Amino acid sequence: MALPSLNAVASPDRLTAPVEGPGVGRETGFVATSGAGSGAGSGVRSSVGTGAALGVKLGAGLGVRLGVRLGTGLDVGLGVGLAVAVGFQAYQVIDVWGAGYAVFGAVAGAVVCVIALARRRHRLWAAVAGLVVAAVAVLVSRLFGLPAEPSPAASLGLAVLVGSAVRTLPWRAACAVAGAG
Repeated sequence: MALPSLNAVASPDRLTAPVEGPGVGRETGFVATSGAGSGAGSGVRSSVGTGAALGVKLGAGLGVRLGVRLGTGLDVGLGVGLAVAVGFQAYQVIDVWGAGYAVFGAVAGAVVCVIALARRRHRLWAAVAGLVVAAVAVLVSRLFGLPAEPSPAASLGLAVLVGSAVRTLPWRAACAVAGAG
């Protein structure tokens, strides 16, 4: 089985930048094409040297796959931890208040935790949704005399949502989420 050539593997959207000036392909990097073509003057070049470009390309693909697997494993672990938190909180409320009082807190905590697990799609809106669910849970628990909200499970989910949003969002959105959280 033949391995693809470097020109067939490199693509303009990953490791390349627009070609500028003379000497492209010698001092500043290799010329890569995104398919068929001769290479010289194809319009793109790497910002790293020839030997490093192949290693970066292969390493970047490997790193992406390992990062996805690690992120998925961490999300599974987080999901198990959040499920244990929801179950333990429901058990404690049943023990003290009775079974009827545990349902609302468990549902509110589970909703916030599910939003926390789905946060990678859009971190800002996930954080806003989690904060809205927690605020509604606080209002309902005060109005109807239920155990205090947010529950420990919902608080854990909110910590994941707010921390994730603050870590990745632009500073204005991050400050808004941090202030609301």
